[in-house]
Amino acid sequence: MNYDQEYYYERMAETYAGLTGFRPNPASDVAFRFRALAVQLSALAGQIEEARLGAFPATASGKTLDAHAALRGLSRREACRASGMLRFSRKQAETACTIPAGCICATADEIEYETVAEGRMEPGVSELLVPAQAVHPGISGNAVAGAVCLIRSYCGEVSEVGNPEPFSGGFERETDQHLRARLESACREPNNGANRGFYLKHALACPGVYDAAVSGQGGTVTVLVAAEGDAQLSDETISSLSEQLNRLREPCTTVAVARAEVVPVRIDVEAAADAAGREQIAVLLAQELNCRRIGQGCTLARLGQVIMNSGFAENYRFVLPAADLTPGGSQILRAGEIVVREMVG
Repeated sequence: MNYDQEYYYERMAETYAGLTGFRPNPASDVAFRFRALAVQLSALAGQIEEARLGAFPATASGKTLDAHAALRGLSRREACRASGMLRFSRKQAETACTIPAGCICATADEIEYETVAEGRMEPGVSELLVPAQAVHPGISGNAVAGAVCLIRSYCGEVSEVGNPEPFSGGFERETDQHLRARLESACREPNNGANRGFYLKHALACPGVYDAAVSGQGGTVTVLVAAEGDAQLSDETISSLSEQLNRLREPCTTVAVARAEVVPVRIDVEAAADAAGREQIAVLLAQELNCRRIGQGCTLARLGQVIMNSGFAENYRFVLPAADLTPGGSQILRAGEIVVREMVG
């Protein structure tokens, strides 16, 4: 239902003409009253439509969807910052040096990190590890080892910084689409304290877990988990979730938590698009693959639809993959190398 002000005004003007034999003059008092009433009716129609969509989990969004999820004991996962360790180094170590909490460092592409505790180098000490986290939440804070190389804050005699281990654990705020999928899953398989829905609920509520799958055989329940996009779940997250589920499990059952096997997908496609369009197509294809769930495949038709719906290409031809992508039940598709070439001929 999409009734704007003009729709209601025209309905009133037509009814008025049917009763009087002429339409109201646009400058008349009657027309002004019709216009004022049309504004109110259009606003009311919008509120009714919003209430209609919000009445059902399948069409609700935002805070209304949060309220539906709360009825099932679910809540939207907020964005989280990536965390790790920074190693500070200095060439002169004759005196003590303090690295304050909140010291800002960055990668070459300007992703910033801050120390979360104060560190102190005693005389004779030239290197020190200090815990740190990304300044901004989200997957952009996940970084490979050695990515942090710039010091933004004054740290005395410190001349170099690096991260010997990757920064991990950063993820985005849960989208309506993903929360709705969790809610629909909870509705299809209600949690009874011992079934698949029980383990799924707790696994998906764990910070950093984007998707989960549960299988069981002979008293052993296996919970496979995956992070969002190209992020990786830390060993601490896996261990913490395993301990939690084994505390909550039903008697005579053992729960094992493991990462789903990531299957990187290489795409080589020719597209009838300019250079900027081909770059955008590559981004869209990566996004499409990175939202796959555990065990969920992806057809070439779907990838082709992404290309054509982008509005950047008039035609395309896949070189790789040669067939639809079908992962195993313990695997999850993720974007690997994506090459979008200019289509010739």
